[in-house]
Amino acid sequence: MNLKKLNQRTGAVVGLLLAVMLGFVLTLVHVQLIEGAGYAAADTVKSSKAPIPASRGVILDRNGVPLVENRASTSIVFEHPFFPSKEQKPERNALIAALIALFEEHKTAWIDNLPLRLDSRGQPQFVPGRESDIAALKGKDMLALNEYATAQNCMDALTARYELQDFPPVTARKIASVIYEMERLRYNTGNPYTFAKEADSTLVSRIKENSAFYRGVEAQIVPTRYYPEGTLAPHILGRVAAINAEDY
Repeated sequence: MNLKKLNQRTGAVVGLLLAVMLGFVLTLVHVQLIEGAGYAAADTVKSSKAPIPASRGVILDRNGVPLVENRASTSIVFEHPFFPSKEQKPERNALIAALIALFEEHKTAWIDNLPLRLDSRGQPQFVPGRESDIAALKGKDMLALNEYATAQNCMDALTARYELQDFPPVTARKIASVIYEMERLRYNTGNPYTFAKEADSTLVSRIKENSAFYRGVEAQIVPTRYYPEGTLAPHILGRVAAINAEDY
């Protein structure tokens, strides 16, 4: 009698285990085969690397007085995974134009290294003393123009390259300056682009309040070098600056 009950219990346990295993198998088939395409389309998980700038060492004189030290400042950077891509030119151009206007409203400088400027009549001209930068602008890796190309030729090529025809010339030139610098510095996922340095808290708040529009635009706290004694001993203390595209 006891043996019969034991066999019944064993059969019930085995049956229960088989039912659970069958349930797992049916769920797996449903998720992987029947609904697999839907789950794959809904996969929106993204990841990116966020480099953290390191502080350099403080330099003291023999009396312990700082000659070079670090201070925290806020840079505005473009994060490649979230910033409008090259294929989204209208959205990207509108975002950059609005960001430039915001900085100018707050009388804050942004990085503008394009060796082109507009004169009082609105005509493009090369910036004097920037011969190597002008040559790089015309070079095969950028606009691929002849070396005798004029400033107007370069501006026309930038306008066509970045689809800036709908903007006034002054605005088009500013947007072109930003995008050209992004290209020159090989902006990508592992190399965010710094749009401006030393932005104040009010400006950062304006950007964060409109983060849905300024997508991919982030405020990053970075250490900057401070020289209490000004230009004392520059050949010993050195200076910190961004490397050019060739060195990168």
